[in-house]
Parts: sequence; C-alpha cells; structure tokens
Amino acid sequence: MPIHDPLIHAMQVPDMPPADRDIVISIFFTGSQRLGCPLLPHRIAARLRDPDESKHPHPALINAMLLVGQAFTEWTPGYSTAERHHLPATCPSPQVLLAKTQAYLNESLSRVDRMLDYLQASILLSYYFFQTGRLQEGSMISSANSRMTVTCKLHLIDPNVLEEMLPGRAPEFGQSMWDNTLLGRPQDTYELGVRIWTFWQSWYYDAVFSLIGGTPLTRDPVTPTTVFPRPSKTYESGLALTLQNTSFKELYENNPPQIPSPVNEPEGSSHPLATYLKGLALMERANQLLGKVNAGIPLDGNEFSADTLHNLHSAVECLLTEHLPIRNHEMRSSAPLTKKDAAKIYCPLAERVVGHVFINTATIQLCRLSRALTINLPVGSDGRREQLLSIRLLELNAAKKAVGAIRLFGDEVRKLDARMKGYAGGVTTTVIQEVQEHPCLLLGFLLTSVCMVLVDHIQYLKLSPSPPVESTTEIASSEKDLRLCIATIEHTASSFPLLAIQSKKIKDYQDRSNRAITSRQVPRWEFERRAALVDDMF
Repeated sequence: MPIHDPLIHAMQVPDMPPADRDIVISIFFTGSQRLGCPLLPHRIAARLRDPDESKHPHPALINAMLLVGQAFTEWTPGYSTAERHHLPATCPSPQVLLAKTQAYLNESLSRVDRMLDYLQASILLSYYFFQTGRLQEGSMISSANSRMTVTCKLHLIDPNVLEEMLPGRAPEFGQSMWDNTLLGRPQDTYELGVRIWTFWQSWYYDAVFSLIGGTPLTRDPVTPTTVFPRPSKTYESGLALTLQNTSFKELYENNPPQIPSPVNEPEGSSHPLATYLKGLALMERANQLLGKVNAGIPLDGNEFSADTLHNLHSAVECLLTEHLPIRNHEMRSSAPLTKKDAAKIYCPLAERVVGHVFINTATIQLCRLSRALTINLPVGSDGRREQLLSIRLLELNAAKKAVGAIRLFGDEVRKLDARMKGYAGGVTTTVIQEVQEHPCLLLGFLLTSVCMVLVDHIQYLKLSPSPPVESTTEIASSEKDLRLCIATIEHTASSFPLLAIQSKKIKDYQDRSNRAITSRQVPRWEFERRAALVDDMF
C-alpha cells in the first residue's frame, strides 16, 4: 500500500482560478497592513498582470497570502462583521495551502529565485503559526528567516543607504552595499521600504518566539543599523527618505539615549509596529545587560551608566505622549457611528494601547536591570536605599500607566458602543463583537510583568511597619488594577490557551505574597530577589 504524502497531494491540487485567487488576496489585504506587511495591493496586482512570468510574485508568496487570507475570514482582523468576507468554493483547505507554501519556499531557496518574495512568504508563515499556537514550527521558520535577512544584509539599511535612492545619489557599481548580494540594488524606493519592513518583521518574530518559547535568539549578535520602518506608502512616494529616520543607535546606544520628536511630520508617516519594535528592543537590551550582571561581567559606562535609566524614562515619556497619544480627534466626538466607522476607529485605538503597554513594560524591565546593579551597593547605605526606592517608584509608575492604558481602552470602547447604538437603536452587539478582533497574544505576557509589580506593591504597603495614611486607598486602587490585568490576561487566554500558564503563575505569586502578609513575615523584597528577567516574565 503506497504511503500517503500530504506534500505530493497538495501539489496535485489545482491552483485557484485567477478571479477567485484575487478575491482571497483582497481578503488578505484587509488586515495585512496591521501585521506590518509592506506589500501594497496595486503593486501585487501589477506583478500578477505582468506578461513576464519571472516578474510575477513567487508561488510561495501567493500561497502564503492565500493561507493568511483564508484565516482572516475566521479571525476577521480589523473590519466589521457587516463587511465579513466569504471564501470562494475553489479555495483549497488550509492544510493544502500550507503544504504548497512550504514546498514553494524550498523551491525558491534552492533556485535563489525572487528571494524578497521568499522572505515575505516565510514571515507570513511565521505569523500563521504564531496565531494558530504552533510555536515550535513558527520558531523554526522564524529562525531560518532571521538568518537569511542577515545574509541579504537587510540589517544594515542605515540613513546612508537610504540616501543612495535619492535623485543623483546612486553610487558607482561596487560602491553600494547591495552590489554582489543575493538581492542586488532595489528597483525603487518602494522596494527599499519592503526590504526595511522585511528585516523588522523578521526581527520582531524572532524576538517574539524567543520571549514566549524561551528559545535563544538566532539573529546576528551585532546591533542592526536598519532604520525603524514607516508605512509602505511613504516609501512608494519617497516621503520616508525626506524624514528623520531613527534606529537602535538613537534608542539606546547614545548616552543619553535619544528619541527625536517628530516635529511637523505629516499624518500617517509613522506605524504602530515601530512602537512595538522599540518596546521589544528596550526589553531585549535590558535582558542582555542583565545577563552580564548575573554572570558577574562588569558593564562599562558606554553600556549603562547611573543616568541611563532616567534618560530612558524621559525618552519613553516623549515616545508615549508625543508619538503615541491614545486619543485622537475621532474619539473626542459623540456623533453616532455606523458599525463600519466604529470598527475603523477601534482598530488603531487597540494598536496604540498595545504600544503603550509595550513601552511601559520595557520601562519595568529596565528598572529591574538598574535594580540588579544597585543591590551590589553596600547593604544599609543611604545611596542604596534611595536608589532602590527611586527605582521602585519608577517601576510602579510604569505599571500604573500600562493599566491606565487598558482602562482607557475599555472606556473608549464603551463610548464607541454607545455611538453605534445612537446611529441605529436596534444594535445589540458591541464594537468588539463587530470587529471580532483576534486578541494580542503578547499582551498577556506583557501584563504578567505588570501584575508582578502590582503584587509587590500591595505586599510592600501591607507589610510596611509605618504605612502612610493614604495606604488603605492605595491598596484598594492597586488591587483593582491587578484584577483588571488578570481579567485581561484571562480574556486573551480564551483565544490562546498558552496564556493559562501565565494566569496560574500570577495566582501562585499572589498566594505566596498573601502567605507572607498573613504570617507578617518581613519580606526579602521580591524586587531584589527576582533578578532573572526571563524567569520573572516567562
């Protein structure tokens, strides 16, 4: 009896008719921009119509788009159920599309054929595995993709490389970074933007799978110089090349770190994912330095100084208040809204809130790094005590701001619900039900760190030998914040069972804290004992 090979079976399934294929690709583009996918619909359509088949998108990319587009009909990311799409009858099953994508990826790599399409298809596959909870498979393909972006030199796209695309600035052959590489020189500024996004998407998923799964990072250990990404249309128009573009250097290598304020930048010239990347970058930086501290390796002044934490805190404040305001002009109105218009306001709102949680959680991680350095000071010294108190307050403030963003999100969603009902009295659904938003898995992991800070703070207040007068009110407020965080994690766990582990971890942590309070033990402060960043969060 012959052995059934699902890969051979998948390749025997005929391709979809072009008209049906284009329908599923259009579904893909309803949510692709929110993933940081830099591909633009009209660009893909033009390539599909090109009489030269070698210029068509590689079949690996087409099948990856079909796979994710099909999934979007279930996840419906970012649009109202009134706009919900339905798949053509000719659309293959997810198993067939997945097998085809994997087969064509192997073909693209073996022939070194349309490698930018190969990288984009790999990233979409990483996203698919991430959303479906197949973390091991996602981690494997993300690791391979991360190494390939470095091979293609996508980690070196600094402002000087951008300038090569300006009129009259193209260097002679052999003087460009792109010469004699797998990708060659970009054809235009749009393709340059796709390359920037491809690197950062790969970087993002490598970091995400490492944080969630505990796997080691696979990217090049050298700090990338590629600038943070902007919306694809700004590359297509050339606008992105005229703006001030920043990279890791401005974020945490300068001393003090700098996050330039986007003075007079046009609306729509920034992307929420860039904020997520900066938050992850700060967390990763703290993790790397903390690993050195725990190993007894001294840090030099260029890596971390006494002023670094406060400088970073100022930079984060700038990022949150000037770059990422939660409310915008659409949310200040009370005018009735259609379901479709409410969904269009909800999705950017959710992105900005997650961005706030990212950055504030990064601040918490940086506080833990600073604490690990501070506890090496002489025990009982005034300097040690004052620094630990300052760090604890800064950490608590970041946790409270993260909770504040979640609470504000809930308030604004309720307002959107009221505005929807004002438009049509018979509306019985909420905007979240209308959008059918797939929760952010990372949000649950980020809020775990916030919960730990709140539990520590409650314990600190309850065991304080001389509690301040307002401590009763503060305890009640912190316990309310903690309940909100736990409820948010549990809500997200309904879509991602993996988060049930985080929920249990928080409850166990609470139980230990409550036992210490009940027995009136003088605690060996948790924020001193918990030095290992990865063990603490994950």
